[in-house]
Amino acid sequence: GKRLPRWGLATEDPFTICRPRESWRLWRSLTLVPVGSVDRDFVQGLIRELSSRVPLRVEVGSRVSLVECQAAGGQYLARSLLEILPSKGEEVTLGLTEADLCTPGRLYVFGQAAVGKGVGVVSLYRLLYAHHGWSPEKGLLMERVVKVALHEAGHAMGLLHCDGACVMRLCTSVYQIDGAPTWFCSSCRTKLGWPE
Repeated sequence: GKRLPRWGLATEDPFTICRPRESWRLWRSLTLVPVGSVDRDFVQGLIRELSSRVPLRVEVGSRVSLVECQAAGGQYLARSLLEILPSKGEEVTLGLTEADLCTPGRLYVFGQAAVGKGVGVVSLYRLLYAHHGWSPEKGLLMERVVKVALHEAGHAMGLLHCDGACVMRLCTSVYQIDGAPTWFCSSCRTKLGWPE
């Protein structure tokens, strides 16, 4: 039969894997896990950027292979990456990959998370190439990845999309990502138990 995610519930909603937690818990750390080949210096730069924006300990975890992930026409199913990422207690685990990701009902995704379950993944592929025939300079790429990483970490910690001036706003193009803020709004910070 069809294998369900380890957290148990499949859904038709292409933006979330499961429902948010009924109760909020305090998250203590964010671990970036390279999935496949990801530049080590870029990962270290991302750790510095995220550390300055969240009240969590941010660190790098052990690299995970893409071999175990389910491919679909040259892309990888984001859910299959979520399946192989470790998820532990009060730690948010965020996979970081250069692979092109998709999900049922979407041609591609910048990232995906299991809402409230402490696990998510971010793809550099569309942020780097974006099918525009050019690659952004390193500063713009880092800014885009920071925004998507914060967004997916927010989902992993239980947040849903937000309509305000917030990194949790839904973005479906790199242009929307470029215009998005790099912070959580006061409402989202309150839900996470973070200071203003």
